[in-house]
Amino acid sequence: MKSSFSEQEVQAIIKRAAELQKQQAEQVAPTSNLSLEELKEIGKTSGLDPALLEIAASEIGSSSRSDITIEPSDTHIFEERQLITQADHETVWDEMVAELRHHFGSDAFGRTVNHNHEWMHTSMSGVETVATIKKRPTGYQLRLSQRVGLASSLTEGVMYGGILAFVLSIVAELGADFTFIEGSVLFTMLFVCCSILVYTLDIAWRKKKNRRLNELASKIQRQVGDLTSSGSPNIHIEDRDVRSDTAGQDLGDRHKAPQNGI
Repeated sequence: MKSSFSEQEVQAIIKRAAELQKQQAEQVAPTSNLSLEELKEIGKTSGLDPALLEIAASEIGSSSRSDITIEPSDTHIFEERQLITQADHETVWDEMVAELRHHFGSDAFGRTVNHNHEWMHTSMSGVETVATIKKRPTGYQLRLSQRVGLASSLTEGVMYGGILAFVLSIVAELGADFTFIEGSVLFTMLFVCCSILVYTLDIAWRKKKNRRLNELASKIQRQVGDLTSSGSPNIHIEDRDVRSDTAGQDLGDRHKAPQNGI
């Protein structure tokens, strides 16, 4: 192997080494993962501060999980967001509550309770929404929950479908003289149809509520992300010497101004 190389050879060697490096990186499986400790070891060889590398990993991990949709239960739907901001807790809370009030309207459309950084709203139809925020290293965690039923869609379909079928059967009995068997058959048919109808409508209604809660959580996330560290617009304050010079110049200009009638 040669011990010295010309300028053209050096450029060719560097180019070839870069190609080999790229080929080696492409051979690594795309699904391979590195632990935080392995990232720190790589950072040391590259001259990176392990503490700063850990902070960066925390921020990237939080942002990758900023849009979290929790699986709904039989009675509730949920949404969570990571609010990446340096604004103080009260500023973030006030911004969130303002958007919630705008979304749900005034208390004429329900009842609102606001205490201990837990915002709760109950609509006239009984839908209860709860919003909370908790401090996290990179910002805050927003959690929205909404009660959309007393039981699962299937249970409510059978329960409310049975009530509706019973009422319709009574109305039908008043208008016609059915035998016991005819009345039983009529009730069974109404029960099946009403249960399926209520179940289908309940599923569609819950999907709509879930979509709107998702949109609300994303909107709050965007607005909080636009806040400054103080939550208020930046105000430029002039240096004291500059203000003194400006005031003196203005005073001198007024003395130099011609006086009318003299």
